[in-house]
Amino acid sequence: MREHLTALDDAVSGLLDADLSAVSDSDVVLIMQQLEKSVRRAGAVSLRLIVESAERSLPATLGFNSPNKLLVEVLRVSAADASARVAAARDLGLFHTTSGEQMEAALPETASAQRDGDIGADHARVIRKIMRKIPHAVTNADVASAESILAQCARGGTPEDVESAGHHLRAHLDPDGNLGDDRDRFRRRGVSLGRQDSESGILGRHRGLPVTVIVTTTLDQLEKDAGGVTTTASGGLLPLGDALKLAERAHPVLVLFDHDGRPLHLGRRRRVASTDQRRALIGAEGGCTRPGCAAAPASMCAVHHVLEWRNGGSTDIDSLTLACDACHAQVHDGPTGWATTRAAAGDTYAGCTEWIPPPHIDPDGNPRINHRHHAGELIARARRKARDRPRAEDGVP
Repeated sequence: MREHLTALDDAVSGLLDADLSAVSDSDVVLIMQQLEKSVRRAGAVSLRLIVESAERSLPATLGFNSPNKLLVEVLRVSAADASARVAAARDLGLFHTTSGEQMEAALPETASAQRDGDIGADHARVIRKIMRKIPHAVTNADVASAESILAQCARGGTPEDVESAGHHLRAHLDPDGNLGDDRDRFRRRGVSLGRQDSESGILGRHRGLPVTVIVTTTLDQLEKDAGGVTTTASGGLLPLGDALKLAERAHPVLVLFDHDGRPLHLGRRRRVASTDQRRALIGAEGGCTRPGCAAAPASMCAVHHVLEWRNGGSTDIDSLTLACDACHAQVHDGPTGWATTRAAAGDTYAGCTEWIPPPHIDPDGNPRINHRHHAGELIARARRKARDRPRAEDGVP
């Protein structure tokens, strides 16, 4: 350990003394990314040491009444920081049984992502917060799937992305809010105040659509009266029962999707998407499709040609997607521009919009997909994966 620490200290000293003026612009970004990954992995080492000190009962041996006090005195960190580190070690650390066997972390996928350097302390904190809010009545399999989904989301997104995905995940796991027990209710108890809104009674238009309520649900939910949640164009979630009540006095529009959740063919020869195409995209996409977007709902998005119109793209439903104004502006042919394409048939996410980042973000140009608006699909895929894993291990095709 001392050899590793000496090498680490020497490496940090070398980085501090290095002349950054000779580093190219692209290398500055790459160095930032590589350093961030190393810092995140070092955080995982810190959690290992906290676990080790706890298993050795070092706090009590050294006269401290808790691991938190030990960190405050030895590392001179704040009480809040010490508390956060100990709580993280409890969920992400690898503890041992009395016989010395290593146990799995309470949040194994999140712990693995941190050890790989793909997520930081903020990502892990958000995941732990979300997992604590999942009702106790949710099955262990679904809880494990939820943690795996959140960890995968964190590997490719920001803590804000994870928080948004977690909100949708919890809504799908407990759509009617009936699974919570007294412990869950105590944890969520609180009061919030907001400004009351009023409506003038005169409805206008927004991005080419008359102001209306557009909700998305599945045929399976309707046929089986299975409950669940529907999604509005502004990103809100409604229980299915409430959505059906709204539809009683509305003019519903039926949009059909294929098994991959993509709208069936609906094309036109003009550059501007039609009202029906926009409605179809609202139901299919749910919001901005660029990975990392700060949860822009469908109502705040423009219709984007996956293959630009000026480059021969068509205004067909399978060639269109949604992008908020800020993300839309990032699609261009310059060195910092993003590109968009469509996931090929046979891919896990066939038909979904893929965003290819510029070289300064990912030199390899690996396509990325925004999953934050499709928590239900992620849960279903995770369930299938978990169900098929034992079959594969037993050699069953």
